[in-house]
Amino acid sequence: MARESNFTNMVVTLFAVCLLASAVVGVVYAVTEEPIAATEMAKTNAAIGQVVPEFNNTPSEDVMDVEGARVYPALKDGQPVAYAIEAVTSKGFGGSIKLMVGITTDGTIHGISVLSHSETPGLGAKIDDPEGIRVQFCGKNPEADGFKMVVKKDGGDVDAITASTISSRAFCDAVTNAYNTFKAIAGVQNAGTCKCGGKHEGCTGSCDSCNACQECASQEEVLPEGWQHVCTEEGCFYIDAQGNRHDTLPQAAESNN
Repeated sequence: MARESNFTNMVVTLFAVCLLASAVVGVVYAVTEEPIAATEMAKTNAAIGQVVPEFNNTPSEDVMDVEGARVYPALKDGQPVAYAIEAVTSKGFGGSIKLMVGITTDGTIHGISVLSHSETPGLGAKIDDPEGIRVQFCGKNPEADGFKMVVKKDGGDVDAITASTISSRAFCDAVTNAYNTFKAIAGVQNAGTCKCGGKHEGCTGSCDSCNACQECASQEEVLPEGWQHVCTEEGCFYIDAQGNRHDTLPQAAESNN
């Protein structure tokens, strides 16, 4: 005679099944975790090698996080020659697009590799074509060359993939994200390039083209001893030898009295 099922038996059976399933999943994860990680690292290293000039370090061992993006510095004899930057955009027609963008220390885009995407085969998926949209960026220094990293339909310099404007825009967006990450790195390592770090409206990161920085630079020779000028997003001011902030120089203040 069959045993009548009851609530307790159902709970015990369900618990046992869940416990067994969890154990199986845990074992599978433990067995596959290392091979999967090794495969992903090999893919990353291959992408790095495709987008930066010759280097002799192991960029994946020197990876750093810059404003939420993974950056792999490529070094030659201990000196940085380029940065391989993982860049992601969610603006693709099929979802996220992830790129590896190599940018040399002078701001030139050396190479681009597509890490992942879900664009439409035969259309937006052409972003993966080695001789496609990506070659338009290679060799360009957006700031020095004035290269606008948006499609021509939007006033930029990039030819969009035929019938795939959304995918092309997303590709441009991802490259722009990578370049912004590079500028954050350059702002720290080459702070002298532009006194405001490119924060002023219209500033491209070069003091030669930033009126606010030029104004500060013109005051540099007449600063009192121990004083320094500081440029920020909100404007420029001065710090005296004791660390106090001043909106004007002493000479200017006296002339207003």
